[in-house]
Amino acid sequence: MDRRNLYAGYLQIDYFSESYSHFEEDFQRYSNMSVPLTFLTDDILRTMALCHTNYFRLNQENAKDGRNHYFVFKVKQRKEMKILAVGMNYLEHNLALHGAAVKPERPVLFMKSDSAVLKNGKPFFIPDDMGRIEYETEVVVRICRLGKCIPLEFAHRYYDAYTVGIDLTARELQKELKANGQPWELAKGFDGSAVLGEWVEKEKFLGPQRLHFHLDINGKTVQTGCTADMLYTIDELISYASRYFTLKTGDLFYTGCPTGCGPVAIDDHLEGWLEDRKVLDFQCK
Repeated sequence: MDRRNLYAGYLQIDYFSESYSHFEEDFQRYSNMSVPLTFLTDDILRTMALCHTNYFRLNQENAKDGRNHYFVFKVKQRKEMKILAVGMNYLEHNLALHGAAVKPERPVLFMKSDSAVLKNGKPFFIPDDMGRIEYETEVVVRICRLGKCIPLEFAHRYYDAYTVGIDLTARELQKELKANGQPWELAKGFDGSAVLGEWVEKEKFLGPQRLHFHLDINGKTVQTGCTADMLYTIDELISYASRYFTLKTGDLFYTGCPTGCGPVAIDDHLEGWLEDRKVLDFQCK
């Protein structure tokens, strides 16, 4: 059977079929529908596009056979995403890197390209023409719903999971760009520079500002942090960023790194920990 993708809004709906008849058979097997599905209306697709959960169930009233019809669709997150990140969000990091223990007047936001994502334990190949590459260990949050101009008191509803990520930075290039008054993207957004760990649902933790995390390289802890030390909280970052960017399901938010950045080298083995869970594990080559 062919695998086809039907795009509705910002969600991708996967199904397996060559025709609607096969489509019905497949969903009888995979989704345990109570009756066969014979059509997909525009209204159904629009409703699916607005769905923010992993599975969607439609209750259609007034069925000809006198029973309610239940349709269940498996929904997969879209592949496209924004990668938002914030700099200078830990006081000691600002002192070590910028020479001043100050809180910026507003969050220092920047973005990475979608090709920057490196996940599933894939190796990072150190570029040979970008100078010193440094790790910056951060808590990353996963956006789970559409949002614009989100009030601070509702920001917690817009993310559903945490992980540890590495914001790999071409440090010498970044300093050169900053000295010339140019944007950071070349030093921050290159391919593979947004290393991403495995997601853990946020309900498994006490709260967003009580997360301890650390990075080990070759078995030695090199960077530790706690989100309690953030200058701008996760909810404040999400509320602020949504003034300028519409947040969508699947977007990523790197929330800043504590002090302790350092270089990576070929054959380094990096492991990221969120509390007592190892969520990140990859090699440099």
